[in-house]
Amino acid sequence: ALHDIGQITLKAVDLSSVGSIELNANAKKGTIRVELLDEEGKRLRRFTAEDAIPISGDSVSQRVTWLSNATLPAQKCLIRVHLNNATVYGVTLTEKH
Repeated sequence: ALHDIGQITLKAVDLSSVGSIELNANAKKGTIRVELLDEEGKRLRRFTAEDAIPISGDSVSQRVTWLSNATLPAQKCLIRVHLNNATVYGVTLTEKH
C-alpha cells in the first residue's frame, strides 16, 4: 500500500573518515534502500537507491551496501533512506579502521 512507503533525508555528514553505514532497522515485511546525495541534493553515481542492495530483515546493525561496492565518497553527503513497509530506529556511521 502506498501509505507504507516513505523517505527520510538526514542532514549532511562528512563521510571522509567513515568506513560503513549501518542501520538499526526492521524490514522483515519490506525493504530499505539508502542513497547518497551531495550537498546540493544531487544523487551520487553508484550510490543511488537503484544501486542499493535492499535491506530486509530485523537487526540492530544492518550494513548499507551498493552494487558497486565502492568505498564511501570522501565528502559531505546527505543520506537518504527509502522505506518500503519498514522502520529505521537508528543510523550508525562506523569509522574506517
